[in-house]
Amino acid sequence: MEHKKIMILGGNSGKDIILGRICEKNVETVAMEYGNVHHKKQKLHFFSVPSPERFGFMYHVLSKDINGVLVLVEDDGLKPGELEALNLYKQSEIPQVILAYNGSKERIPPDLEERVPPDLGLKGNISLIYIDSMNEEDISRGVEMLLEKIDAIKNLEQTRAYTVI
Repeated sequence: MEHKKIMILGGNSGKDIILGRICEKNVETVAMEYGNVHHKKQKLHFFSVPSPERFGFMYHVLSKDINGVLVLVEDDGLKPGELEALNLYKQSEIPQVILAYNGSKERIPPDLEERVPPDLGLKGNISLIYIDSMNEEDISRGVEMLLEKIDAIKNLEQTRAYTVI
């Protein structure tokens, strides 16, 4: 069985709600939250840090060997703690999906993409998807998008390994 490690980022943005919606098993400690789920012959391990201000050091600990990042953003855009966390992964080839929400998709302002800092790129290894955080299908779509990006990078790396120059 293949295992994938996914970091969930976001200030006080409902990471525990997302974990509860997608994971079969959840564990919460003072310094981290963890959940897992079996999905298409693989086991997905989700990690998050409850308070980036107090436990920011945990990003470095938990991010070892991660395969992807889900970033939860409320409809008013990225907050400073979320930006710092995103910047940790921006420099790498780690796929990221930004899940933008505020209870329901209808309340998400049409200019949210403009509120995402332009240097994040929203291309390549970063994508943005609008979700209703209470809708399990929306959350699953975001996870699926991330898994597709992870697999695409894995396939690209395998292709590079077999390419003779």
